[in-house]
Amino acid sequence: MSYDTLTNLIDRVAERLSLVGGTSTQTYAEDRIAAAIQHKFDILFGETFWPQHVVWVEHTLDGTLGVVTADLTDLLSDFDDIGRIYPEDSTNPLPLFPHTTMNPNILSGTRPRFYAAIPEGESNDNKVFHIWPKTATGDIQYFFRKHPKTDTAGRLFLPEDTVTFDDHALILGSTFDILEDDGTNPNATQKFQSMFESRMKQLKRALSNAPIALDQGRQNILTTWEAV
Repeated sequence: MSYDTLTNLIDRVAERLSLVGGTSTQTYAEDRIAAAIQHKFDILFGETFWPQHVVWVEHTLDGTLGVVTADLTDLLSDFDDIGRIYPEDSTNPLPLFPHTTMNPNILSGTRPRFYAAIPEGESNDNKVFHIWPKTATGDIQYFFRKHPKTDTAGRLFLPEDTVTFDDHALILGSTFDILEDDGTNPNATQKFQSMFESRMKQLKRALSNAPIALDQGRQNILTTWEAV
């Protein structure tokens, strides 16, 4: 897997499009191609937990509100980006809280048992998630996927930024999306769709081929079945 800058990716997609017959394929503006690349990255970023975007952290619970004491403002913003949460010194991940089948108010003690998203509108200081029971103490270790663009400009790549996803998948996928929108050359569209899907199968197969530990101990090794 290799990466490239947004500027180079735009040029490489434009080059692919210039080889396709049709009246509109010669006149694509760079901003349209950049938007296609950005969209393709964002979709693929959320598809699974790609190793280059996975971050492991260890944080301490506050013991009162069920949240971590760390400031997550520049670290984690989307609950769906959380992979697994482990109590300290445990290889058994916490399950999601079963909202429709259990009363959280009956839970007590200091051992973490479940995790859940903080309800919309509740004051949380960007904590994103909380632990049940809320009186749980100690540390938790967890991993999440972190978008490479989290600055004040939002999640949009700048021309000089390196886009941290397989360059071939981004080029093939973006070219396919643009051709599909235009609809001027169905054969070329189908060709790039097939090449894109084939490349994605290769990338996912590479993840699945990684060795799996039979006894993880305290290693907390990230494996493909954790990406659900």
